[in-house]
Amino acid sequence: MKKALLLAASVLFLLTSCKLDNYEGPNARVFGRILDAKTGELVGTDIQQGSQLMVYEQGYAAAETHSNGQTWVIQNTGEYRNNLVFAARYEVIFQNGNFYGFTDFMDVKTGDNEIDWKVTPYLRVKDCTIDKSGNTVTAKFKLEGGKGDETVSEVRLFAFSDIWVGNYVKFALTGGTDVQKPNEVVDPTKEYTLTIDVSQNSSFFKYTGKNYYFRVGAKASVPGAGTIRHNYSELKKIAF
Repeated sequence: MKKALLLAASVLFLLTSCKLDNYEGPNARVFGRILDAKTGELVGTDIQQGSQLMVYEQGYAAAETHSNGQTWVIQNTGEYRNNLVFAARYEVIFQNGNFYGFTDFMDVKTGDNEIDWKVTPYLRVKDCTIDKSGNTVTAKFKLEGGKGDETVSEVRLFAFSDIWVGNYVKFALTGGTDVQKPNEVVDPTKEYTLTIDVSQNSSFFKYTGKNYYFRVGAKASVPGAGTIRHNYSELKKIAF
């Protein structure tokens, strides 16, 4: 009798385990772009520690306290994608990025969901040119504030050996004037000039015929905005 009870319990456990393991997996994919509400352009960010989406599935008590969220990474191009999502309603919180934060909701259906988000960047890098002449790489550009009263805390010309160049993926340059810390209210008429001395950084730019990648980054200071990331120009590829 005892053997029969043990056998029955084992069978019940196996059946229960199979039932638990047979729940359906994610049935939706979400992708889209982070777009400047004024210009319609992509708002690029850092590939590491850049802007993110905090996503909370609705219908759970934990969602109300924001204790069960997912972090979706925004690519350095300003695009995002998550192929492992459950169809449901989600709260989306944008904060600690390179644009003004806000909260919204999205309804995700089974299958593909293309959802773009319109944002107001802290700063826009305008009329940017990045060129190499001799042993000097020069960037010229202007800045525009998202609301017009932002303080410019830093401008920098970033360089690296691939397309992920930015504040956390860069050469540790010396010489030149690749960084400035103006600490002034944004002035859309002012032109900035940043330079990189290639000869003083020959250990980084040592391969003839190789492509190197550059981006101008501008960081704002806005009271009460939390952590602020750099806003970027378009990527520039230069053959050495």
